[in-house]
Amino acid sequence: MWGLRNLAAATVLAVATIAACGGASPDPTLSPAPPTAVPTAAPAVEPITPTVEPVTTTPAPTAMPATEATGLRAILVEKIDVGTGIVHFADVAVFFDREADKAAREDGQPGGAPNPVWIRELGTSGSLALDPEARVTMLGHDAEGNRVPMSADVATFVRVFTIGAPARDWDIGPVMFIGVQDGRIVSIEQVETP
Repeated sequence: MWGLRNLAAATVLAVATIAACGGASPDPTLSPAPPTAVPTAAPAVEPITPTVEPVTTTPAPTAMPATEATGLRAILVEKIDVGTGIVHFADVAVFFDREADKAAREDGQPGGAPNPVWIRELGTSGSLALDPEARVTMLGHDAEGNRVPMSADVATFVRVFTIGAPARDWDIGPVMFIGVQDGRIVSIEQVETP
């Protein structure tokens, strides 16, 4: 088999050499075919260049009912069962600034939003367990009396929300952004409303 390949290659080489030198035979059946157009270069292909977008911070969404983008869900806390840690709530959308004004007009408030936050109930509700280790941020008052976000533990959140607290300590409101994981509330952030 190896010998046949070498013999075939040598024959092709000999024929090509004879043809290149002008050959010895003027026989038209043995003359080479007329040249055909052969492309000299491959067709142009545009290179694929990956585009890299500059990293920028994304502004907070202007409405937050339940959003996969932030992983947060906006709720209106209706009740907390102290014994079980179950939070009962209504789903809401929270709008800020210009979007608040637009949403208020859509909801039939002719003058727009009376303040920079508008809350729209979405007609759905639910109940979720509150993780005892959840991260909690509520509005409280600093030493100068300014209203500021402050960290709290779950027990403080439940106590303040169910029993109340002196105004100098906490300024609790019912609208919260919650983070949910495995069917449990793992973070709570109070929405600042005027």
